[in-house]
Amino acid sequence: KHSIYMQKSKKQVFCICLFIFALISLSGCGGSSSPVIRSGVVAIGAPLANSLVTVTDSNGATKTTVVNSDGTYNIDLQGMTAPFIFRVTGDMGSTPVSYSAGSTGAENTVNITPITDAALASLKSDYDTRLATPADVNAASLSAATNNIMTSLRSVANSVGYTGNGTGNEAFVADGTGLDALLDAVSFERTSSGVVMSNKLKVLTDSATPEKTVLTSSAGVSSLSATFSTPEGNLTGKLNGLKDKL
Repeated sequence: KHSIYMQKSKKQVFCICLFIFALISLSGCGGSSSPVIRSGVVAIGAPLANSLVTVTDSNGATKTTVVNSDGTYNIDLQGMTAPFIFRVTGDMGSTPVSYSAGSTGAENTVNITPITDAALASLKSDYDTRLATPADVNAASLSAATNNIMTSLRSVANSVGYTGNGTGNEAFVADGTGLDALLDAVSFERTSSGVVMSNKLKVLTDSATPEKTVLTSSAGVSSLSATFSTPEGNLTGKLNGLKDKL
C-alpha cells in the first residue's frame, strides 16, 4: 500500500508540475510578441536631425521617436492599428517646420519628405497636413498624387541625377545626392489653394523669377523645366559684367 501511495503521489506531483509549466508557457506567449519596426529618413534636402516623429494610428493612439543626426529614425508600432499618419516636427534653423506622410501599414520604410507631405496635402480640401488624420490615408490616391508630383518634377529630377519615383518607401540617404538632391532643388509651400512647388535651380542659373507650379486635388499639374545653364557659368557672366563696369 505504501508503494502504491508513493506512486500516486509522484504522479500527482508530476501532473502539477506539468500544469504549472503549461501556465508559465502560455503566460510567456501572451505577454511578449515580436516588435513591429518601421524606419525611414526625414529630410527636406538636409536631414531634420533631433526632430520629433509622431505616429498616430486609426484609433488615435500615438508613439514618438527622435530623428538621428543623419535623418534616420526607427519606431516600434507594436499594438497600433493601421492606417497611420507619420508627422515630424522640428526646426530648420530658427524656423519651425512640420511634414507628414501617410502609411497603410504595409510599408516597412516610411520616409517623411516634402514630397510625401505634398502628396498627403493634395488629398485634403484645405491642403494642411498638420490636420491630417489616418482617415485621410488612401493608398491609391497617395500613389496617384506622388506620380503627379514626380511628373511635374521629372525634368528637374533628371537634371540633378535622380531617376527614382519619389515614393515614401524607397531607400535613400540625406547626403545631397539622388532624391535628396531633388529635395534641395525644389521648394514646397502649403497654401489654402494647393501646394506651390518652385524650381530653385532655375533662379540660380537664369536670374529668373521663381518658376512655380501648384499641386491641387485635380489630376493635372504643369511641369517644371530643367535648368538652362550651370550656376558657375551664370556667376562667371555676372562677375565679368561687373569687371567691365569698373
